[in-house]
Amino acid sequence: MGHAIVLSMAALIVLSIRNRDHIVNESGYGRKHFSQAMAVVLMTGLQYVFYTGSLGFPETMSMVLGITGALSALWMINVLE
Repeated sequence: MGHAIVLSMAALIVLSIRNRDHIVNESGYGRKHFSQAMAVVLMTGLQYVFYTGSLGFPETMSMVLGITGALSALWMINVLE
């Protein structure tokens, strides 16, 4: 079952990469939205690694703090922009 999930995720990623122009042009979302989403994912990941590795927080709390911090930073950037 696990292999089927991994295989389907890989197929979805390949399909998304092949059709990225159509997805970007026809979805109603622009490059700004995708860049903001990638920034949130990157900031969440970095904060997760910091909280679990350096501070020794539990994984669930580290993920919650990472998401909260990333969304808060994005909100502040958008407001100050």
